[in-house]
Formats: sequence, C-alpha cells, structure tokens
Amino acid sequence: MHLLYLDDAGSANNQNEEYFVLGGVSVYEAQTDWFTQELNRLASTVDSSDPTSVEFHASEIFGRRRPPWKNHSKEDAIGIIKGVLRVLQRSYDTARIFYLRSS
Repeated sequence: MHLLYLDDAGSANNQNEEYFVLGGVSVYEAQTDWFTQELNRLASTVDSSDPTSVEFHASEIFGRRRPPWKNHSKEDAIGIIKGVLRVLQRSYDTARIFYLRSS
C-alpha cells in the first residue's frame, strides 16, 4: 500500500492569483518509518529542544515570520528546503513526487 500526501497553493477560482499548484508525495508504507527518522533528524537541526514540533511547510520556511523560522536567514531557509528534498532524493524508487501547475 502507498500513502499519499497532497497539498495545494493558491486558488483555482481566485483571479488575483497567477498560479495554482497541486503537489504530492506517494510513499510505500514500509518507508514511512525511515522518512520520519530522516525528517526528525533534520528537524533537530532547526529546534534541538523539540524537533517533533517542527513542520516543514515551504511557505512558512521561506516567509520566516514565525518561530522556528523567524531567526533564520534566507540562505538557511533554502538549505532547509533542500534538506527535505534530499530526504526524498535518497528514498527508495517506490517514492514518487508529482505536481500540477496551472496559470
């Protein structure tokens, strides 16, 4: 069985937004423990006192308006996003990333 995570950015019906993006990750169920360990390891570099409280939402990371991202530089934010993508890159071939962008 595969687990599927979908997320969207923008609104297809909002004419004030230039883009609508739907993205997702499909992961074979046996990989979830490995993903959790890897993402927790990355989260501990962000908040070593409470790594389980860290959520990797790109808009929050890039915006850097609220903790734990508030005190990070733009370069740090980009590095964290790259770290999340490296976890996906190192996963088994059964993991899939996909997106749909509409303009």
